[in-house]
Amino acid sequence: MKKVFAIVIVAIVIIASLTACSSYGGAPIQNPRTLPAQGGPVAPQPSQGITVNEIDFEIISPENLTSEKQDILEKIKKNKGFIFWEEDSDFYIAIFAGEKPTAGYKLEVKSIEDNEGKTNILIDVTAPQDFAAEVITYPYIIIKTTGITDNFNIEDMQGEVYKMIYVK
Repeated sequence: MKKVFAIVIVAIVIIASLTACSSYGGAPIQNPRTLPAQGGPVAPQPSQGITVNEIDFEIISPENLTSEKQDILEKIKKNKGFIFWEEDSDFYIAIFAGEKPTAGYKLEVKSIEDNEGKTNILIDVTAPQDFAAEVITYPYIIIKTTGITDNFNIEDMQGEVYKMIYVK
């Protein structure tokens, strides 16, 4: 009986000491932004967010380019990727979907954003929904824009990244 009584007393002492340790009897902890600094509280600082700007663009028909540019596009259209050039402070970007087994594939630019000095371009390549002629095609799109950098990240809706094609 003395052993049981001793165990109960020890258990009560342990429980009491654990609950006493969990309560903090000191002064409340203050947020460092509200601590007095030279006589007054520090004003909260606004968070520094990432700046993202949507960029306007226009679709350019290959017929509106010089014959030299048209020849270059014709030579590299079988590749999947992109090229760009700059003329009169405008950027021209040609994005190629690569070889496709039928007609009717479409390449669409969903958005262009400038994100902290990086130009992000989101594209969508869609397959034909109806019957399409079985002929090999090379869909591509040319866009013209301004106010961007030449640090490109071009990605399709499935997350595939398009690499730059180097023209010789």
